Amino acid sequence: MLRIHFNDADLARTRLAPAPDPLFEVAASMHRLQSSRGRWAYAGWYRAARRDLRERGLERALRGVLLPLYPRAAYYPDFLTPSSGVEGLEAGLEAYSLLHEPAARPLRDEDPGRSLADLLGRARAIALQAAAGGATTGEIARAAGVSASAASRHATVLRDAGLVTTVRNGPSVLHTLTPAGAAVLRAARGAAGDAGPLS
Repeated sequence: MLRIHFNDADLARTRLAPAPDPLFEVAASMHRLQSSRGRWAYAGWYRAARRDLRERGLERALRGVLLPLYPRAAYYPDFLTPSSGVEGLEAGLEAYSLLHEPAARPLRDEDPGRSLADLLGRARAIALQAAAGGATTGEIARAAGVSASAASRHATVLRDAGLVTTVRNGPSVLHTLTPAGAAVLRAARGAAGDAGPLS
């Protein structure tokens, strides 16, 4: 059990958020979705959430993006949720990724993804790899070490080539592989004899 002790100065700095924090709401939903305890009490919500994920084609994003961020656990330390989440989901995700994602390293000649990088270019090869698990434009930018506008252009080229598909949900854009994109990625990995990431 985690205990936090507040003194007078801490209490004076405490503020009530003006709205629900989208990241904490996602964390709470992920915890509920993965927990079998008390499922009977949330049976209607659970069925509706699973149906909505399936109908909107978000099951892959759930498995590839959200589950790694919010693994099944008895307790989720909510103090790891960035406070900038009250500014909106995009701001919270940006802060979260800056806190939790390692910086990309450049491809070297001996890297197994080199042939794909030679074909598509380094940034597009990394963008294609990132889309394998579902990635936002910001996530592609961070993985490839490029600006958000450059990542958007790379995603557009990959989409125009039929390698990725893009789904917009409000301000967020999620890029995922098409069957053709998955085949290109599998072929590149097979040729290199490795299934590891490109970055």
